[in-house]
Amino acid sequence: MQHKIYLALLLGGALSSSLAEDKQALANSGQWLDSKQKVIWARCSLGQTWKANKCNGKPAKLTWQEAKKYTKQINSTGSLGGKKTWRLPTIRELANLRYCSKGWARSSDPFMKNMIIPAKVKKASGITFQVPLYCGPDSYRPNIRARAFPNTGTKLGFWSATQEKTDPKLVWNVHFAGGFVYLASKKSQAYVRLVRNK
Repeated sequence: MQHKIYLALLLGGALSSSLAEDKQALANSGQWLDSKQKVIWARCSLGQTWKANKCNGKPAKLTWQEAKKYTKQINSTGSLGGKKTWRLPTIRELANLRYCSKGWARSSDPFMKNMIIPAKVKKASGITFQVPLYCGPDSYRPNIRARAFPNTGTKLGFWSATQEKTDPKLVWNVHFAGGFVYLASKKSQAYVRLVRNK
């Protein structure tokens, strides 16, 4: 019974599924079309509700396993925009949501010639890639476009689906208070912003 109540609190008001998949209709329904990444984001974090063009309430603090569990429940009911294909984003997708008003943090090492400081991501699949580690100093916070994603939580990071290859107990996260990309234990708590393919 507690899980059903908790799920109801996480979902808040269901998003209308009758809206066409165009950008404005999606935005009005609490979803955001990311044309560059060809995905659709939930504008609110789990635990918040979309009402009067803003995210109301506080985002839920979930472990990685809880995040996966509730995503599965949301998909089984179609309670988020009438869709059943929501998922945790990859670290690349989540990191690309960052908006750094002053650019990316750059190395002060003269041998690195002012290069962007990278985070080296080793996925469980064995693929390795790099994303910028964090936003430059004095960037506006939160480091996400507030008009697209209003009332984004900044006390915790956000879960991705990308597990670290060298330690399966760790998952890559993004913290929008400084735009940081970092590893976190699956047992720690973070916020969740769901995504689905376009």
